[in-house]
Amino acid sequence: MINIIRKYSNKEQMKNIQEHISTLKNYKDFSQLSDNHEQLLNEQTVLLYAATLLGEDNKDIMDLCLDILENFISIERNHAELLSIFGVYEALESLAIKERSTYVLQSKRAEVLANILTNTAAPAYNTRYSVKRCKYRNNFLFLLEIKELTEKNKPYLVSIFLKTKGVISFHFHEKGRCTIRLCSHISIESFVKTIQDGCNMTVLVVVKDPTTGNEYYENILETLPDNLEYVDEESPPKDKAITAKRKSENEENSLLNSLISFWNQSFYW
Repeated sequence: MINIIRKYSNKEQMKNIQEHISTLKNYKDFSQLSDNHEQLLNEQTVLLYAATLLGEDNKDIMDLCLDILENFISIERNHAELLSIFGVYEALESLAIKERSTYVLQSKRAEVLANILTNTAAPAYNTRYSVKRCKYRNNFLFLLEIKELTEKNKPYLVSIFLKTKGVISFHFHEKGRCTIRLCSHISIESFVKTIQDGCNMTVLVVVKDPTTGNEYYENILETLPDNLEYVDEESPPKDKAITAKRKSENEENSLLNSLISFWNQSFYW
């Protein structure tokens, strides 16, 4: 009986992966046409779908998501709008950090795209980017391990994140991990205490040894080391632009409209 359930589960999982890949390929085709970008940026569905699936443990899905985001980032006028959509920059930043040793090429590619966004967008174009740019040296990035985290209790944890002053951005990964960026006026210890008191979850900070690259866990409510920020040893690249191949500009938009309409009706954000 257990083997039957496992086979059924694997079959469903493969079906979901194939459905994701098929949808992403369609979205990639649409995003290659710059004429479609204004509509796609307004809808946000394609971008949020790609950003969400960047956390999947599947190379093909990661590559397609990065292809889609690269199509948008290759056009500089899109940068400020992309930074104003919560979750896009955070997903790239998260992939660049957490998959550095597992998906090396994808991680490096995400790092390049994230740095292109922050290096070239006009700071006065939108409030969110202005805050991010002005406070870039006054905020800190942490990687958390929350062992009790499940899909069922995640919404409650998200609500606490959103209510906590000083939280700039956050992104959940598999296996109970979460990347969080905090303003300098809120300490990581007070933030962890807020989570543990509000959710009754044990929160550990993942620390990376700068010498060996190994990760270890710190319970900062018991001990408080000098440096807990999850910082990579490499300097960010100074990329200013990327090149992407373009499809013919005379493709029709009717299929795009119908697909977006279908996705808006079937997917809940």
